[in-house]
Amino acid sequence: MTRDASHGYELIKAIETLTQGNYTPSPGVIYPTLDFLQDQALITVSDEEGGRKQIAITTQGQQWLDENREHLEHIHERIKARCVGFELRKNPQMKRALEKLQSRVGSTR
Repeated sequence: MTRDASHGYELIKAIETLTQGNYTPSPGVIYPTLDFLQDQALITVSDEEGGRKQIAITTQGQQWLDENREHLEHIHERIKARCVGFELRKNPQMKRALEKLQSRVGSTR
C-alpha cells in the first residue's frame, strides 16, 4: 500500500505484481485484513459511490511502517527470492536438476 488512497482491487493487483503472478489474494483474504488494520487505526476505509472502498494509511500506520521498515524490507526480499524459485521450478531442466539434487542429498543421509 502506498501513502496515496487505494482500493481493495488495486491492492490485490499490487500483491499479484509483487509476487510475479505466483500469488493473487482473494477478496476473502484482503477485506478481513483491511478490517483488522482499520481496527488497529493503521488505515482508514471509506465507502465511495459504486460500492468501492477507498483505503488510506493513517499517520499511525505510516509511523508503524517507518518503525518496521527494515523488517518489511527483509520480508520483501524473501518474497522476491521465492518468486525466483517458483520461476526456476517451472523450467523443465531446472526441475529435473532440483529433483536429482534432492535425491542425491536424500541418499547421503
